[in-house]
Amino acid sequence: MAKHRPTIGKDIPWKSIEGEGFRVESFVPLARQEQGKIKDLSKFMPYALLSVDCPSVKHKSTEFTLPVLHKLDFQHLWELYQERGVEAEEEVVVSYSPQKRWWQKPFGKAFPHLLIEVYPKGSLEEIYRAYERKENAPKTEVDWHEFLERTRTIAEWQPIEGRVK
Repeated sequence: MAKHRPTIGKDIPWKSIEGEGFRVESFVPLARQEQGKIKDLSKFMPYALLSVDCPSVKHKSTEFTLPVLHKLDFQHLWELYQERGVEAEEEVVVSYSPQKRWWQKPFGKAFPHLLIEVYPKGSLEEIYRAYERKENAPKTEVDWHEFLERTRTIAEWQPIEGRVK
């Protein structure tokens, strides 16, 4: 029997995961893109579902389902998975990053929210370990130059701007 993955936005409030990095295990499109236009199955369903995990978020599990609710977020993920592709030595990390400008807050759901980044495989754990070491043992020496070199962003899609790297 398949293990139930809590759904972000349903079982876990979006606000509680803001800024956390989630490694994407799978991208399951429920819509498709044809000639630059998105064809969704239903106005009442997400554009896609992401199976994700996060070492720092604990909610009976570290594995979750993240629905893709905005058209631009879907376009960015489609570009990544269907056009660019993800290499075996890469991992995709998404974070919920709602708009912070005062004039955007009342229209929050009208804007895309996912920051999508591609890193070398293993970077997410390394990032969390480095920050945990810094918090728990501030005098522990971390070679930040080497760390940043090993966890350098390979590709990036900003919520509104799209691909920036």
